[in-house]
Amino acid sequence: MPNAATVAAAVETHHGHRGRPGLPLHPRQPLRTADEVFRSREFLLRRVGLIAANPALAERDLIKLADIAGARARALEGRGVESGEARFIADVAIAIALRATSCWIRQ
Repeated sequence: MPNAATVAAAVETHHGHRGRPGLPLHPRQPLRTADEVFRSREFLLRRVGLIAANPALAERDLIKLADIAGARARALEGRGVESGEARFIADVAIAIALRATSCWIRQ
């Protein structure tokens, strides 16, 4: 099982924080275009294939998604949403994002 540093590095790499611009960290920074922020369809297709072919990478991807859902749930709880409801909303948001991305890259 990967340790926390390995998972953090995978999440960081996936979200483009290494060598690729992301969303602005300060509200006065200009917004970037979708092409500058998000990976290309071709990259995502290669990534999906690689993860599907490698059980260890699939496990890391699931851990990453669980971490993201947990962070979203905690943020919602911090805004007063009940814990179980916050986790449900976060999990549904992940499922919708996965489905939408899957549909988009296979078009």
